[in-house]
Amino acid sequence: MIANKDDVTQARFAVGQVGMRADDPDYYAMQVMNRILGGGFGDRLFNEVRSNLGLAYNVGSSMGQSFARPGTFQAYCGTKNETTEKALAAVLGELDKIRDSEVSDEELNSAKEAILNSHVFNFVSREQILNRIVNFEYWGYPDDYLESYTVRVKSVDKAAVQDVAKRRLDPDSFAVVAVGKTDEWDGDLTAFGPVEELDITIPDPEGEEFPPATAETIEKGRAILASARNAMGGNALTNLNGLTEVSTVNFSMQGMSIAANVTRRISWPDRMHVTIDIAAFGQQMLQVMDGESGWSKNPGGISDMGSSDLADSREALLQDPHYVLGHFDGFEVQSLENVDVEGAQAEVVLVRITDDKWEKLFFDAANHMLVKAESIEQNPLTQAVGLQETYFGDYKTVGGIRFPHGARTVHDGDELMSSTTSSIELNPKIDDAIFAKPSS
Repeated sequence: MIANKDDVTQARFAVGQVGMRADDPDYYAMQVMNRILGGGFGDRLFNEVRSNLGLAYNVGSSMGQSFARPGTFQAYCGTKNETTEKALAAVLGELDKIRDSEVSDEELNSAKEAILNSHVFNFVSREQILNRIVNFEYWGYPDDYLESYTVRVKSVDKAAVQDVAKRRLDPDSFAVVAVGKTDEWDGDLTAFGPVEELDITIPDPEGEEFPPATAETIEKGRAILASARNAMGGNALTNLNGLTEVSTVNFSMQGMSIAANVTRRISWPDRMHVTIDIAAFGQQMLQVMDGESGWSKNPGGISDMGSSDLADSREALLQDPHYVLGHFDGFEVQSLENVDVEGAQAEVVLVRITDDKWEKLFFDAANHMLVKAESIEQNPLTQAVGLQETYFGDYKTVGGIRFPHGARTVHDGDELMSSTTSSIELNPKIDDAIFAKPSS
């Protein structure tokens, strides 16, 4: 199965089949076999596909065993789009090789030693030991499972490794899934069997139902926006054509907080240069759009923006609340029912950014300041599409315009990020050179 993704510079594929539970009699030999094949540094897949052939930046294999149910065995690889078929052939060749001939004494001993050395770290604390014992009991494992583990791994010999590879790695049962920019691949993969195309497009969630606009709600919506514009900057908003903003953003993910320094350079309506520095990982990412073209840079390399990414970036610029307030005559707007936002009454305006994109802006009914924005967005961490809500506060005046210097964003009910702005420069002169795509 193949899936086209036109905004990536590498391809990634996995060769897989149903695996086994950890109480399968073949588990110990399979574990040693996998370690030799692709389960650790210096394994066969690493040495051949990456080191010798230079076809991969990431390659390996995983047993995918589970205590509760059979997992998924897979051999995986990340390679350039232009070497996808060649890399797949090399991975399949290593799978054939470990089935067809015995491993060496050095490979066998090294694999068993590595497995046993890493095994002890499963029992560093009493909590880990207790959790294992409870799980084994719950899933019906033998009483001596832990005590016999080391002995059974040590008993695996070369013949057992080849035997388990022959019986449990079945080429006729392999499923191959490959994702990348398929028109740049060095083959269509039909050499390995029938090919089925997968559609990995993320469907839009069901849209919110809004009441039809009327002359009254349109007029009221424009009146709310006019009051907000007067409160937040007046003519200075109308004359705003660009800005540079420096902020610290804390992303929330699986209970962790990841801090990033973000610099946004914007020239409305269709130019932006965003730099994201993540000090903890020593990484820098760029997202750049210059009218009808754009590119991004991340640790995986530099890639052109696809048409959908360009459209999303343009929409993101146009839906900036300050831009909307300065140019709302160019949008379809209507008022909605007032709602409570964090204990205060808010007037709500629906803004149609494009035919397919909407945004709701919430303004404090007393002082007309922006307190919240809502829209359907893709989570930048998980790629899930859902309702995104951003709450604004800590307003400060910059060049006659009121800007929030604190914001908190929630995606589908989960905390996504918080940001603190340290500086804003209005209508800066931006060097055109920063929009040029680098060669590497």
